[in-house]
Amino acid sequence: MSSFCQREGSRVGQNQREIHSKWFFKPVEMLQTNLATIDKNQDGRILFVAETGWVFDELSYPDNETAERKLRLNGFKRCDEDPAFETLSFIPDTLHEGTPNPVYSSGKHWRE
Repeated sequence: MSSFCQREGSRVGQNQREIHSKWFFKPVEMLQTNLATIDKNQDGRILFVAETGWVFDELSYPDNETAERKLRLNGFKRCDEDPAFETLSFIPDTLHEGTPNPVYSSGKHWRE
C-alpha cells in the first residue's frame, strides 16, 4: 500500500488517516519537511526521517507519551492535524538507515 497522500473527493481515505495519525512533521526550510514517528517496536523511541525515507537521527524516552510531548514541544505536529500536509508532503513507504545526522540528538535543534 502506498502511503502517498491521495485525496478521495475532499477527504483522505481511512488508511491514510490511520497512517497520518502515527507520523509527525515539521517544516524546516524551503520545501523541506522533517518527519518523525515513534518506533512501533520500541516504546519511546523517536525516529527522525527525511521525506526520502532515510532515518537520520533518533532519540529515546521512557514511553510514547513523553516522546509525543517532546515532539510537540519542538514544533512537530501530527500529520493528520494539518490539512496542508495532505497536499504538500507524503510519508515514505519504507524506511532505511544511512549515515547518521544528529540534528536533534545533538541538542542543537532540540529542547528538553
